[in-house]
Amino acid sequence: MVGPPDAEAFSHYADFLWRVRMDLWSAEERYLQALSIEPNNTEHASKYASFLWSTGGEETCFPPNAPQ
Repeated sequence: MVGPPDAEAFSHYADFLWRVRMDLWSAEERYLQALSIEPNNTEHASKYASFLWSTGGEETCFPPNAPQ
């Protein structure tokens, strides 16, 4: 039996992908998955912001639910 997606697991895996594997593309995808599961979780938002700040994510930074 498979339960609902775990935002914290995605967030921790994103940390691993970023800091250990240096796989920025996959890390960003996992941070965004965590945020899509729990959009009001400030810890996930903070970790994603830190990731973008540290990696120079100027081209990737966008709010998940921004008006077009």
